[in-house]
Amino acid sequence: PAAVLPSSTPNILFVVADDIGVDNISAYGEHASSASTPSIDALASDGVLFRNTWANPMCSPSRASLLTGRHAFRHGLLHPAGAELDADEETVAEILQGVGYATALFGKWHLGTSTGTTPADQGYDYFSGALSGNIDDYFSWTKTTQEVIDGVTYQDSSTETGYATSTNVAEAQSWIAQQSSPWLVTLAFNAGHSPYHVPPSDLHTYALSG
Repeated sequence: PAAVLPSSTPNILFVVADDIGVDNISAYGEHASSASTPSIDALASDGVLFRNTWANPMCSPSRASLLTGRHAFRHGLLHPAGAELDADEETVAEILQGVGYATALFGKWHLGTSTGTTPADQGYDYFSGALSGNIDDYFSWTKTTQEVIDGVTYQDSSTETGYATSTNVAEAQSWIAQQSSPWLVTLAFNAGHSPYHVPPSDLHTYALSG
């Protein structure tokens, strides 16, 4: 049966950080020298902090599981090398798109670049970020954009010199401001994946430690 738009249609912001464990987040209290993460800690104190969960320790299998709700041995993406999410897998973006949500992903994809496996194929109306996965330099990286208009996918690539994390956030904010219908935004940062680096000095209003 066709999907039906529920009576409650909240906007959904889904944030994914790369290669960050519980010992890196001070809210979990797992490590004495965890980095200061006040914004994440505030979200944790007002929400739910999961303490009995398990995730695949590798990037692409976890991303595929988050989007499909299926274990890696079911969706078949078991490692990041040559990772491509099967075109037949149904993602949360496709489900929400089917009930009238506007959908966008900003940041890291790493779930396929061939036909049938890109963000546009997997339920996202708009994509801007690192399509193939890792970036070599957070201050000079290849940004790919995809936009689906009337069923046609338009794609372009360019060299971005803005700090990747800040660019992802700014573009997500701009896209959200233009929406008039319920939306899903997946904000998938490349950080803290290598290359390890020091972010811009004016990125935070508090001293970094840990």
